[in-house]
Amino acid sequence: MIYACPPATDARARFEGPAEELQFFVPVRLLERLGCRCSLEQLRDKMEALAKPSVDPLAERLAMTLLQNAASSCEAQTAFVRGLEQAIVARLLWLSEMRVDGQPGQNGLLHWRLKRVLNLIETHLGEPLRLADLAAAAGLSRMHFAAQFRRSLGVSPHEYLVRRRVERAQELLRETDLPLVEVALTVGFQNQAHFTTVFRRQADLTPGRWRQQQQLFGQTQPGKLAA
Repeated sequence: MIYACPPATDARARFEGPAEELQFFVPVRLLERLGCRCSLEQLRDKMEALAKPSVDPLAERLAMTLLQNAASSCEAQTAFVRGLEQAIVARLLWLSEMRVDGQPGQNGLLHWRLKRVLNLIETHLGEPLRLADLAAAAGLSRMHFAAQFRRSLGVSPHEYLVRRRVERAQELLRETDLPLVEVALTVGFQNQAHFTTVFRRQADLTPGRWRQQQQLFGQTQPGKLAA
């Protein structure tokens, strides 16, 4: 049986008969190396998925292999044991993300992961943002992150980023007198031509025409984003 206890939380267990127990005390730096970059509160939420004892044959085999080799003083064997320890912790982290249907990530990103990514986008909207940057904020590989992000919001990370840039551009066009080229650079486009192409694709109008309509009617006109 596996039981994961979050940090700063009392752990209690009652054994009805003879039993062997293997305890792991996992330092935060190990979790960070394994891609779990989160606050203490977020880590506690993450471990709630394993708050009840569960069974995992793979974790059991890893633990039994660890016990069989833990007593060796050979340097190579010690390195092997350290690898087993990390593998067990990585397995527990993976299990903590399992959903009710037994499949990892089918419901998209965990709430705290998604929040961190969206905050990064909003904070650095006008700066270059790569898929690797967003995946790192979520603590996942690029492929794993991209797939779960799409499940969460229905669009790819790039599509969401472009949409937020255009929406921010609309705010600047409506509320300021900034030249179009400054608006483009402020929201993260490399030049005005690219900005115009993307804006028109998203809103059905060029930035200049969209601004004119805002000034003329004083209200948002129908469009893909403005509707």
